[in-house]
Amino acid sequence: REEGGEEVKTRPAELFHVGVYIADELEARGWTTADAAKRMGGDPAVDELALDLWIACGDTVHLIMSDECARGLSLAFGTSPEIWMSLHKSFMEWKYLKSTGPMQDKKEQP
Repeated sequence: REEGGEEVKTRPAELFHVGVYIADELEARGWTTADAAKRMGGDPAVDELALDLWIACGDTVHLIMSDECARGLSLAFGTSPEIWMSLHKSFMEWKYLKSTGPMQDKKEQP
């Protein structure tokens, strides 16, 4: 987009990994991962491990947000599964764009 004859560079805001949101939700409620896992509707031991992985791995490991995981998070936190899928998808797209370079500053061409 041009403004006053000059190109205006825009960048997406920084996005955060789903584990950050999970950790925030747990903290806000005073819950442990075990507390949330009991509310997710699946095997509590498996769900607790999944929560621990989401929080601990951050964006260093590529984790996939499954429909089942999104449903479990929605049950635990009183949200919709779509919110969790959207948070994950948006972060992964942002991370990809950031790594491929379009958002990096490029030297101005004369």
